[in-house]
Amino acid sequence: MTQRLTDPEATVLRAFARADGALAPDALPARTDLADPAGVAAGLRERGLLDPVDDSGRLILSAEGLRAAVTA
Repeated sequence: MTQRLTDPEATVLRAFARADGALAPDALPARTDLADPAGVAAGLRERGLLDPVDDSGRLILSAEGLRAAVTA
């Protein structure tokens, strides 16, 4: 089941999708017009829509995050 998203959450997920899925949260301000995209990304990670890639801090869309991005 796809989770309901706020507009900022949908914006962040679309930014990840346009970046082939993986981004560092500090790269988000250049890709969105949101005040706190890294904070939004942290919330999406807590909900399981973004997963850590490795110890670098980069995040990647989870399978559920990809479904949510496609339907956002």
